[in-house]
Amino acid sequence: MASVINLKRNYIMIFTLIIALPVLYSNSVNIVSFVDLRIMGGIGVFILSFCFKSWNDLKQKLFSPYIVFLVTLSIFSFGQSFLYTINYISEERDLIGYAGITINDIFYAQSYTLVMITCFHIGALMSIKKSNYNTKKSLNVDYSLAIKKIGIILFIISIIPFLYSLINDMIVSLTRGYGALYEIEERVGLDNIFLIVANYFIPSYICLYVGFRKNVKVLRMLNIFAVVIIIVIFITGGRTNGVILIATAILIYNFIIKPLTKKQYVIILVLGIFLLSILSVISNTRSNSGRGIDSYTNNIEKGQNSALNTICEMGGSMFCLIKTKDYVPNTEDYRYGKSYLFSFTTLIPNINFWKIHPAVKESDLNAWLTKKVDMGYGTGFSMVAESYINFGWFGSIVMLLMGYVFASFMNVSKIRNNDYAKFVFCMIIFWFTISTVRNSFISVVRGVCFFAWPIYAYIIYYTKHHKTYGLNIRNRR
Repeated sequence: MASVINLKRNYIMIFTLIIALPVLYSNSVNIVSFVDLRIMGGIGVFILSFCFKSWNDLKQKLFSPYIVFLVTLSIFSFGQSFLYTINYISEERDLIGYAGITINDIFYAQSYTLVMITCFHIGALMSIKKSNYNTKKSLNVDYSLAIKKIGIILFIISIIPFLYSLINDMIVSLTRGYGALYEIEERVGLDNIFLIVANYFIPSYICLYVGFRKNVKVLRMLNIFAVVIIIVIFITGGRTNGVILIATAILIYNFIIKPLTKKQYVIILVLGIFLLSILSVISNTRSNSGRGIDSYTNNIEKGQNSALNTICEMGGSMFCLIKTKDYVPNTEDYRYGKSYLFSFTTLIPNINFWKIHPAVKESDLNAWLTKKVDMGYGTGFSMVAESYINFGWFGSIVMLLMGYVFASFMNVSKIRNNDYAKFVFCMIIFWFTISTVRNSFISVVRGVCFFAWPIYAYIIYYTKHHKTYGLNIRNRR
């Protein structure tokens, strides 16, 4: 174990030095050209590859919730720059020239992004600790009954609101186009309650999958149901939740059902490339109203480099950082952590305390940027842009802390000791936090406080109470 700790220390030192690469290069260039964007993209490829190597060396397992999160963060924050290394530019989706964005804007955004991603990974490496939990004690605790029970309860409560929302969104999207979903008036009353309760469906699915992991028939039904849900999401035009659900299912299968083989990894990689092509088709057709099967087939026939176009579109999230830099600190001050701190006020219901809830006013950065750029559609936001709007280059400290916390929350190593309660907690965290790469910190607070922690606490409490009750009954006998 000492060798692992030493290796971790060495990797942290190396990554600390690597931070200097994008910074020094960006400061050494006087006149930026596309070649410089390609070189910076190459530095990004090197950094991400070295992240993979360090994690695999230290954890002895590359595929994990954290690595999936890191890849997602990198693609959304730096995706177009990765493609610059192979000289690929999408005329329709590239940021160069879009909304007044220049090569200089992208170049310096590349430098900032790479520093933030590297700091995030350094924080994740810091979270790797010596294994100090008691194996025998863990093996004597079976959380399965509690996980099954909470899974069934949440499934019964959330299934109708979830299906109602899913089917309603699909009908609206097919008849009026995907953009119509954003024109729906704010949900209040029963509709709003339905939406809140519906969010418990995926946690219930995770609990059921883990709780019934040894029941082949139940797993088969859950798999079929998940496939149907993913198809409906894709037909609707949504992609994020569908892809995250696929990743969640694969991770659960790999860690609690059967470890994936090298052959299966290759198959998943090939299917993943095919999925990227499908996502491009969905993006090109979802705005059409009254669309049918022919809309998709025609687009498939016209599609070229669809997988690369999808990565290019995802990488367009760098737009949020670039435009935020236009306004901060030129016309607005840094927020100095306010967007993070006020995210926790989302735990306080707005019962006529405020005209505008502080979580919405200070932490909904998507709404802020959308209003600023005035482009007629939601811009979204990003984890990297949020670090900038709060602290500028000092956002690297925040990213380091987030890397530590996120990697700790997504640590599934304890599954080796049958700590399935911790695994459920990790996967629920994964589901709700991975969207942070295209959103703001408020989604993390909601995911942890409203879903992950309450479910985890129930599992622990129920198991402890059930075990104590069983011991008391046996003692009476």
